[in-house]
Amino acid sequence: MAGEGPPLVVWPSVWVGFSLAHELPTYERLIGLIGAGRQTVQFDTRGVGLSQREVSGATAEDIIRDAEAVIDAIGAGRVSMFANGPLGGLALRYAATRPDQVSCLVVFGTLIRIASRSWYEAIIHMARGNWDMAARMIAGGQLRHGHDEASQLARIYLESTSGDIVAAYLENSLDLDFADDVRKISAPTLVIHSREDSMYPFSHAQELAALIKDSRLLPLDGNRSATSLGDMTGRVAKAIDSFLDESPETRAIPHGMGGNGDQRDLRTVLFTDLVGHTEMMSRLGDERGRAVLREHERITREVLAAYGGTEVKSMGDGFMASFGSV
Repeated sequence: MAGEGPPLVVWPSVWVGFSLAHELPTYERLIGLIGAGRQTVQFDTRGVGLSQREVSGATAEDIIRDAEAVIDAIGAGRVSMFANGPLGGLALRYAATRPDQVSCLVVFGTLIRIASRSWYEAIIHMARGNWDMAARMIAGGQLRHGHDEASQLARIYLESTSGDIVAAYLENSLDLDFADDVRKISAPTLVIHSREDSMYPFSHAQELAALIKDSRLLPLDGNRSATSLGDMTGRVAKAIDSFLDESPETRAIPHGMGGNGDQRDLRTVLFTDLVGHTEMMSRLGDERGRAVLREHERITREVLAAYGGTEVKSMGDGFMASFGSV
């Protein structure tokens, strides 16, 4: 658990131990942005990350019971949830079967049912025989682009779990279908999905959003996953944050305020200054110089918004801003 505020439970990103998530910069930044002003709760599924490797069960219900144990341990009553990829379907089932525990739900790149049984069966066979190669294939499909990023994710998979555990998870997923579950979801739900998703067809997101009573669909251009958002991370995080802020129950506490309303002891304060401002204005003249300053202000404010910063003061050629964390 980290932070203060209403609890946000982050379901595991497939087979990534949460202690290694910092090695996925885009994903870590996304979680950090939506977790600002909230108590972020992350956990490892059985057989993954810090959990013991010897597991007696890897079914959907096993994982859901593990999540329930985590939520019970928080003692918060109701929580908001964020889930992406294959385990998003389990978060959907959780919200459907335990409506009194889920205040709202965000799912990213989630399936109602598997899109290609033959692909899953091939990966199951490969995971048991050559986990190194299987990890690379799974990572390459999830990241969609960027060989270096895919290699990094594959290495994290190899460190987080074993091929036998992954094969067991996939075998138990072959016949899962969450269509009946999602019809029962009463919690407000935000469905995020890439239009050109090569792993999980966009049609699944459309079906999912149509089946949930109180839902909205946020389509993303291109072929992105939660770990490969790149320069879209800030915009996606802002959309999620705005969605969670709609309800007083899940609204982030103001930056710099603790759960009891007292000011936090620590803040990060940033000062910026445009070097050579006076010389620039003399060289360009008032009109062109002011145009440069306006562009400088626009860029700075966009960056502050993307990283959860608060503009305290603008000083013409510089800014004073504050952040809830380093």
